[in-house]
Amino acid sequence: MANIILNIAAKIFLNFSPMSATLIRETNNIVPIDLNYTSGTGQTMTTGQILYSFGTAGNPGFLQITSNSNVTLSGSGSVPIRVTSLPTATQANQSIVFQFDQSDIELELNYNSKPATSNVSISMPNRSTHDFTTAEFVAAYTDFDSDAMSEIKAEGNMTGYEYDLNGTGNYVAYTAGTWIPVNNITRLRYKALNQNAAYLKTNPWYAKDAQGNISN
Repeated sequence: MANIILNIAAKIFLNFSPMSATLIRETNNIVPIDLNYTSGTGQTMTTGQILYSFGTAGNPGFLQITSNSNVTLSGSGSVPIRVTSLPTATQANQSIVFQFDQSDIELELNYNSKPATSNVSISMPNRSTHDFTTAEFVAAYTDFDSDAMSEIKAEGNMTGYEYDLNGTGNYVAYTAGTWIPVNNITRLRYKALNQNAAYLKTNPWYAKDAQGNISN
């Protein structure tokens, strides 16, 4: 009697290095990441291939991970992938594990929020000069993650605004959009117009937090 002998090889699993990404809450995020691997045996990924998906595109809480290239995984190397997400306002940090070709892929997701600002309202006497204080802006600043305010800027028509660039008392016209470190806010001032009539001066202002996120 003779036998039919089938020698079945063991499954060779891919080894993927853990990944991490930082996403901004309440913002449409598209973050590219390189996924490093070893033990590739010719597996293929195609551009746009969905590796993980949760929720509905365009709705808060949506998270999707896709391949960003046509790649054959041989030996060791990296695969470009893309994380697309719209986190909720209170999304907590999380780690997710998903699979490709029965091999685990771990992705750590860290979330941060843009700071929020409110009006800085100042009442001034006629023809006076107001020297801004750090406290005036800090009182109008909040951050979900408790990240400190690092810089501010103002936009619009900046006529009347002056800034002491070097802290020597030599003021120059402030240029709209110039970031001012929080410790230098006291170098910013506004000189009221030389007129009798009352008026309202309104300029948008923005804050940057310690993570580099900018308020809306």
